[in-house]
Formats: sequence, C-alpha cells, structure tokens
Amino acid sequence: MKITMFIAGLFFLFNPNIATFDPLPDLIGYLLLFRSLTEIALVQPNLEDARDAFRKLAICGLGRIAAYFLLLSLRPSSGFDRGWDLTIVFVFAILELLFSFKAFHSLFEGLDTATMRWGNSDADEVGSNARSMTWIFLVAKPVLCVAAELPFLMETSTSGSVYSVDLLTPQALRSVLNLLNLCGGVLIGLIWFFLMRAYLRRFRSADFLSRVHGAFLERLSEKPGLLLERRLAFAYRLIGVGAVALICFTVWNVNIIPEFLFPLLCLCALLVLNRKMPDLGGERTLPCPRSVFVKGLLYLTASLGQFAVSVTFFTLYHTADDEQAYTDIIEVVISQSTRAHMLLILLLVFTVLQGLCAVVFAHALYKILRMAARKYTGIRYENAQLRDRNDVVFSAIDRALRWAFVCMVLLAVSTILQQALLFVFPLAWFCSFAISVALLVTTMRAVSILSQETKNHFLYQ
Repeated sequence: MKITMFIAGLFFLFNPNIATFDPLPDLIGYLLLFRSLTEIALVQPNLEDARDAFRKLAICGLGRIAAYFLLLSLRPSSGFDRGWDLTIVFVFAILELLFSFKAFHSLFEGLDTATMRWGNSDADEVGSNARSMTWIFLVAKPVLCVAAELPFLMETSTSGSVYSVDLLTPQALRSVLNLLNLCGGVLIGLIWFFLMRAYLRRFRSADFLSRVHGAFLERLSEKPGLLLERRLAFAYRLIGVGAVALICFTVWNVNIIPEFLFPLLCLCALLVLNRKMPDLGGERTLPCPRSVFVKGLLYLTASLGQFAVSVTFFTLYHTADDEQAYTDIIEVVISQSTRAHMLLILLLVFTVLQGLCAVVFAHALYKILRMAARKYTGIRYENAQLRDRNDVVFSAIDRALRWAFVCMVLLAVSTILQQALLFVFPLAWFCSFAISVALLVTTMRAVSILSQETKNHFLYQ
C-alpha cells in the first residue's frame, strides 16, 4: 500500500466544489487513490471493492470536468437556463454520495481486517475519529455545493412577481451560501484531511508493510500473471474512456468533449503497455515502436491546436444566441475582418491535420491491439473443437477493430467537410455525430472482448 500516494490523493478531495468548478480536480485524487491500493487490494477483498468504487468516482470526476466546459460554452448565450447548473450539480452530488460512501466504508473495513491480519494496533487509536469525520465530510461537501445553487429557485419564483424580499434577495442569499460553501467546506475538508493523514501514517510501520508485501508475493506465486492481467485491463480501459472523447458534439463550432483527450489517454495506455514487467522476466508487456508514440504526439498536437483555435474564434466573435445566427455573423465577420478570415483558414488547416493524424494513429493503434489479442487471448484446449473457439474470439476482436478503423476514417472525412461547410448544413453535423457514436460502440466492443478474453487467458492458463 502506497501511503504517500494515498495521502496525496486525499489532498485533491478536501477542497469544496463551486457548482461544477473544482479547483483541485477530484479526478486526479480518485486516480491516485485507485493506484495506491493496487498491491494490497490483491490480498484484501474489501480494499478491492474500495478500489472499484474509486474508479467509478474517477469517472464521475471526468464527467464533472466535461459538464463544466459544457456549461461554460453555453453560458454566454442570453437564452441559457441556469436551472441546468442546479440539475447537473444535484446529479453529481447524488452519484458522489453513493460511490464515496461505498468506497470509504470498504476502505475502513479493509484496513480494519488488514490490522487484525497483519497486526498494527496503533491505528485503532485515531481510526474512530478519522472515520467519524469522513462521514461528516462526505455529506457536507455535496450538500453545501447544492445549497449554493438553490437561490435559483427563488429567482424563478420572484421573476413571476409572486413576492419580493428586499433584505434577502436571491443574489444576496447566493453570495452568502457560496461564502459558506467556500469557508465551511475548506474548514471541514482540512480537519478531515489532517485526521485521515494521521490515521494513515500509522500504517507506515515497517513490519506491517513488509507483511502486506509478503502476502502480496505469496498471492502472485499462487496466480502468476495477475499483475500483467491488471495492467492490460487498465490500458484497455484507458482506450475505451478515451473513445468517448471522439463523440462529435459541437456547440457554436466548439467540441464540448475535446478530441485531444483520445490521443492523450491512448498514449498513456501505450506507455502502460510498453513498461517492463517482472512477471515476464523484465520484458515489456507489449513492445510498442517509437513511431507509434510519434504519431500519437502529432495527433495530440493537431487536436490541441484545433481546439485552441476554435475556442479563440468562438470567444472573439460569439454574439448570437443560436447557431444559425452565429453562422450568419461569421459570414459577415469574415467578409469584413482579415483576422477572422485567417483564423478560419487556420482552423480548417488544423482540422485537416487532426483528421489525417487520427487515421494514421488509429491504424498504428489497431496493429498494437491486434498484437495484444494474439499474445494475451486464447485458452489452451486439448480438444480440437474447443481450440476453434480461440479463432472465433480473435476474429470477433479483429472485426470490431476493423470497423472501428473504418469509422475513424469516415469521422475524419465528415469532420473536415463539416468544418469546410461552416455548419451551413445541419446534415453535416448529424453525420459526424452518428459516425462518432458508431466509432464509440465498435471501440468499446473491441475493448470489452479484449478485456474479458485476457482475463480468461490468465485464469485458465
């Protein structure tokens, strides 16, 4: 158990959320908590449950970041309904309450069991205080965040001239609740963080950690390839999550889910696959050519450039409440402004480069995943008929990867056409959206089959 990494993860959680804005992203904190429990979770089932709950919370954290950018892009519109703020904040508060209670309950149960199993009685002295403060913190953080958005309901009722309170207007109440959320949230969060820090530091005992590591090595000897299976599953999961960023959902020519997240997460997955594994005698899990990383970096650079230029163009020339009016304004601005004309040309250039790099990188990634399917799927059968199942499984993976690559090519072409047509035709946006959904489905299918068959491969080897 990596205590320092776990404490660092908790540090990213102590701060309050301001609507959908999170100053210290919870996503990073949950990923650190997830990673820090990798070793001890293999020998303690409750901590495996906690690890799984932290993974779900990380997905919620990613969704909160996406929601923040979505609302940020919609907010300049005068027709924006602020009820969306309250709705999204409330939904994330419920999800985080459910998963965080499960995560920390399993965490405390697992650490209690580990204490009894490997001996670390010092932890009991501060464990009760840390546990009690954890439940207070887990409730207070989402409740204060939601409460700060409730004055919107007063604004809605007062706009209909039902009543008016001069001493406590909705705006004044909102300011008070935001201040309470900020000050109260920081105070409760800091108390919780330092109590948890004191509690976890008791597990730094050399004897305790050595016993945990010994149990971990014993578990690996009973089931060789366990860490390798987890590493492959983690890499596949990163690719699957990255594929969500390929969904073409544009508002005023800005993609709400930035496409650069896909090459970024895929590069992280390739780094995981390219690392050396003790299980393999120091060999790499899946050797990845350097050219694959170069293609991924070029794709990432082109995607970042395309996103930056589209956001810049939107910021400078957005004055309309709907996309049709926005398109009309763009046509007028382009005819009158050389800078706008050059920005639009630059945006089209980055879109073309992004599409070309996406196709080249997808082809390289397809080869890597195909190699993984050959190496880490399939079960050894003595029966010839059962051996045919391996060929069927590989064909299913290969077919899903081929369809995903075809969808990537079509998406690149449709995105370029969509940008060139400047959203004049709604059909261009609809085609891009439909193709991106098909790409997500085929990629997730390939990744899910790979994950399941890799698990079977190590289970029955």
